[in-house]
Amino acid sequence: MSLRLLRLWWLHRVPPPHARLVLLLGLAVRASGILMVAFTLPAIWGHMAHPWWSALLALALAAENAAVAVWWLARRQPDPRVLWWDLPTGVAAILIGIWLAPRHGAQGWSLFVYPNTVLLSFVSGLLCRDALPAFACGALWAGASIAATLTFRDTAVGATLQPALAYLINPLVGWRGGSMLRRNEEQLAASVAAEVQQSAELAATTQKWRLATALHDGVLQTLETLRRSPDITDPAVRTEVADRATWLRRYIETGRGVQVDDLGVDLDAVVTAARQAGIAVEMNTARLLETEDVFDPSSAPATDRASTAATTTTTTDPLLAAPQREAIIEALFQTISAFGPHPDGMIMVRAVPDHGGVFVTVLSTGDTIPGAPDIADAGTRLASAGGWLRLAPVPCVELWVPGPDQAAVRDSP
Repeated sequence: MSLRLLRLWWLHRVPPPHARLVLLLGLAVRASGILMVAFTLPAIWGHMAHPWWSALLALALAAENAAVAVWWLARRQPDPRVLWWDLPTGVAAILIGIWLAPRHGAQGWSLFVYPNTVLLSFVSGLLCRDALPAFACGALWAGASIAATLTFRDTAVGATLQPALAYLINPLVGWRGGSMLRRNEEQLAASVAAEVQQSAELAATTQKWRLATALHDGVLQTLETLRRSPDITDPAVRTEVADRATWLRRYIETGRGVQVDDLGVDLDAVVTAARQAGIAVEMNTARLLETEDVFDPSSAPATDRASTAATTTTTTDPLLAAPQREAIIEALFQTISAFGPHPDGMIMVRAVPDHGGVFVTVLSTGDTIPGAPDIADAGTRLASAGGWLRLAPVPCVELWVPGPDQAAVRDSP
């Protein structure tokens, strides 16, 4: 239980991404250095030339390491500014430790400063972001060790240089290890954040489809049944039911409650007007709605609209400019009216984005084919907006208008 509480305290105290692993490793190395000195001094007390001065030096090293640990925990990260304190303290400890050690013979554990500072040189490299500063930190302590040994001890040059190599190697190992730990922690944090975002999006999508299914099967079908029911004799009520059904269908398809200035709403209005004229019409605008959602910032969740508006400049552009939008709506209604009502079939309308504009096909499942004079006005209306109308060999009429970019190029002098 105590270990679990300690772990929870640690995770809360040092949240990512603050090099949690680097901090943990640095604290562990410092603690091991203090423990090593604490267990070593009593065992070698009788073999030391100046035991009380050595104990004072060991106490000073322990206090310095403890102060750095407290500073790191207060900052919640391994603050590299402690190097301005660590490095001169290490130089002073190396010089004093070698001076206190016996001048002749083997030093052994009487030179307890050496293993302690070698461990701390690893931590110095851990704090460095580049190899050159890490090597410079090690070179400073190596130079101090060589100079003090040659000054205070009767030792051969070769024996003096060999221990100093650890001061040069350990910081580089620490730098490399710290870089790998930071990179892995950043990648792990990014992966966790992406996983959380994907899980949230998946949950939101699942909930959206559940709601859409419930609305479609429970409410929309009821409204459609009422719209077709002969029991409703009041035209105003029938129109209201049809409008409600149209709004609900668009809400299920797009998830937008506000449907003002929506091309899909205008197309639904054309269908409603054609049905009131006795023409059976079915509209397919799925691909068009997907494209329109990209351009409509109101389709984004409330929490994402600010960031979307800040990072995307094209979200405020409409799918069609006003002249092209009015032209395609008027031409579409004229085209559907040209087919006329017939009991043997229905009019299938499909609207998709195409070549930077909107492409609409009006197909009759019956035998009725509008004549060229019947759709001439619709073609003229589209041509005035930069689009075109084409009568296909099958009972089908194709309409197209350009998007805002192409329309702007066309209208420019």
